[in-house]
Amino acid sequence: MFNENPKEVLRKHYTGVWNAGEPSRVVRVLEETVAPNYMDHNPLAGLSHGYEGLNQMVGMFQTAFPDLKLEVELLLEDGDKAIGRWTMRGTQTGHFALGNLPPSGKPLEITGIDIVRVESGKIVEWWHQEDVMAMLAQLGVLPVSRGVPA
Repeated sequence: MFNENPKEVLRKHYTGVWNAGEPSRVVRVLEETVAPNYMDHNPLAGLSHGYEGLNQMVGMFQTAFPDLKLEVELLLEDGDKAIGRWTMRGTQTGHFALGNLPPSGKPLEITGIDIVRVESGKIVEWWHQEDVMAMLAQLGVLPVSRGVPA
């Protein structure tokens, strides 16, 4: 455990989990930045809740998009909460369990916003919103009209 402000905890999580690549480093950073009893207020359908669900989601994205990188656009802090806005980019060269999609070679670029509550240097609550419609359109799951999901 480390004692850092909420913004720095979220920054460490983003950098160490989404940009690390190396699975053992990802696990270590997850353990350092996320409390075992953490609650996801917007979990992806079909995944476990809490810490295990977060592990599943990270693994699912890293399998499907091995070159995935998260660019932090904005980090703010308010008391025990941090807010992050990001853009994530990668290429789907592996199987993507969300939608059961075989490798497509298609590029992905999505944005999202997170709000986390930090306690004792670890994330204990997470609220998030990602542009899932854009993700599904880019991967060919949804029809697209002029670059916008139809």
